[in-house]
Amino acid sequence: MRSPASSSIARAKYAVEVLPDVPATCSTRTASCGEPMDRRKAASRSRLYPPREELVLATNRSSSACASSREVTMPAPVLSVAMKESTIGSWLADLGDRTPTPGGGGAAALLAATGASLVGMVSSYTTGGKWSDREEDMLKVKAEADLLRDQALALADADADAFAAVGSAYGLPRGTDEEKAARRAAVQAALKGAAQPPVDTGGVATRVVELAEDLVERGNPNVVSDVAVAASSAAAALESAIVNIEINAGSIKDTAVVDGLRAEVDKLTGSIERARRVVERVREGLRG
Repeated sequence: MRSPASSSIARAKYAVEVLPDVPATCSTRTASCGEPMDRRKAASRSRLYPPREELVLATNRSSSACASSREVTMPAPVLSVAMKESTIGSWLADLGDRTPTPGGGGAAALLAATGASLVGMVSSYTTGGKWSDREEDMLKVKAEADLLRDQALALADADADAFAAVGSAYGLPRGTDEEKAARRAAVQAALKGAAQPPVDTGGVATRVVELAEDLVERGNPNVVSDVAVAASSAAAALESAIVNIEINAGSIKDTAVVDGLRAEVDKLTGSIERARRVVERVREGLRG
C-alpha cells in the first residue's frame, strides 16, 4: 500500500498551495516587491518562490502517448547559505521554525556528520605514545572520518536542494492537459531526485558504523563512550534516512526505482543492527 503524502512531500505541497503567494520575480530579500523581510525568512522563502530562471529537466516518459524523451522546464531553485557555513545555532533555529527547509533529511545528515566527527575525535586520541603501534592506522581513520563529515554536511544541502526541486515541480501550472502532463513528469523526476540524498546519507552513516566497530577494541579506552555515541548517532541517521527514502518511494510511480529504493532500505536496516551492537559492546565493557 502506498504511504500517504507527508513529511517533505507534504511540506512541499503546503509551501506551494497554502503559504502566502510571493511573486516569483521578487528579490530574495523581500516578502513582496519592495517590502523588507527578515533575511533568514527571505532565504527560506526564496527556495519556494525562486526567480524564473529556467532549467531543463530531461525526463523519459514510457507511455504510449509519448514514448520519446521530453523536456520539462521548471524554475531553478535558489539556495540558502550552505550548512557548512552556518552556525549550529542558526541552523537549528531554522530547523525548528515554520520554514520549508531544513527538515528531516538535513537532520539525518547532521546526525551522520556528528557520528563521523566523534570517530575522528577518538582516532585522534589514539595516536602517539602508547598508541604509536597503531598511529598510522588511526591517522587514516581520522582522515576518512573528516571526509565523511564533509560529505554528510554537503548532503544536508543536497537534501534542501532536492526539496526545493520538489516544491518547484508541484508549483508548475496545471491549467491545460499539456501542463498537467508536464507537471506530473516534473514531480516524478523531482521525487526520484529527492530520494537520493537520504540514500547517500545512509551510506555515510553505514561507513561511520564500520569505523566505530574497529574502535571499540583498538581505540583509546578513555574515550570509548564516544565510540558508542558515534554509533548511536549513525543509527539515528540511518533510521531517519530510511524514513525519508520511504516517504519519497511512496509517491514514485516507476516500480524499478521503488524496488531499488526498497533494496537500499534493507541494507540500511542491517547497518542499524550493527550500530546497536557497537553500542552494546561498549556498554558491556563499561559495566565490567
